Amino acid sequence: MTIPQASLPLAEYKRRTEAAGVDFVVAAKVLDALLANDPSGTPANAKITDVVRARAQAVGIDPDAAQKCVAAFLTLGDEPAK
Repeated sequence: MTIPQASLPLAEYKRRTEAAGVDFVVAAKVLDALLANDPSGTPANAKITDVVRARAQAVGIDPDAAQKCVAAFLTLGDEPAK
């Protein structure tokens, strides 16, 4: 009730990444790294998991943690599991 409406997706992202065992500071860095403009570009045939792991490793983030964060981010619009 006290979380502003605009912050609900971020609050859910935080909840999901923490449930996956990823510290929120790391989860926030993953979002920053993925949303930043990458000057090296991404090959058209690149798999998202490879891109995520490479970008995470380039900025010093555990690639496994990055994958968990991306999974949480990509499912933000999904209904929670029951």
